[in-house]
Amino acid sequence: MKYKVEVRDVAKVYKRGKTEFRALDGISLMIKGGEFLSIMGPSGSGKSTLLHLLGALDKPTSGDVLIDDISLSSLSDDDLSQIRREKVGFIFQQFNLLPTLTACENVLLPLKIAGQNTPEARSFANEVIKAVGLAKWCDHLPEELSGGQMQRVGIARALVIKPALILADEPTGNLDSKTGEEILNLLKDCQERFNQTIVMVTHDAKAAAYGGRIVRLKDGRVDEEMEVSGVNLISNL
Repeated sequence: MKYKVEVRDVAKVYKRGKTEFRALDGISLMIKGGEFLSIMGPSGSGKSTLLHLLGALDKPTSGDVLIDDISLSSLSDDDLSQIRREKVGFIFQQFNLLPTLTACENVLLPLKIAGQNTPEARSFANEVIKAVGLAKWCDHLPEELSGGQMQRVGIARALVIKPALILADEPTGNLDSKTGEEILNLLKDCQERFNQTIVMVTHDAKAAAYGGRIVRLKDGRVDEEMEVSGVNLISNL
């Protein structure tokens, strides 16, 4: 299931009236299959823009993104939609749960959209729900859940399609430190159990240290890369 991702000289330019804003400025990056990569940088450095390009939610102005050596720019809109449905799991800071669906219904939704709502798929969904500690909360609506529980629903929803690539945008940003640590441990466990590639955007140095490598962005470029070598790294970030 390992999913190698390559970013080749990618630029992304947005136009605001007559003004152009260069969110990414010729960035190149290799993400190994099965890697847990953390992306850091100040506001406006291009972190979320990069994540959107990796997930085929947006297209670069120039350059290319390749997944397992397949150029996303060469794919049709239907093919890109299929990748988003079947290959990529998204975890958002704001949870983005449907308020009228229970926790388990929110988790099962991607399967229904992808036409995979089979007994085997639902059985795996139940395994995922148990793995993230939601079994007792399955029939509860989002408004009846804590922030940590809602984020667990988001993680289960991302895992249920068995994605090769998980993209997490500030997954602990709205959580207290204890709950955030639980979510990060859960992500790390998912990476190891399901052999997935994880790319996580975060502003928190301690959260970033859960990854095996940290990439810092600045002004739309890669400013620094470092391997996570141990606990001592946290104090140096």
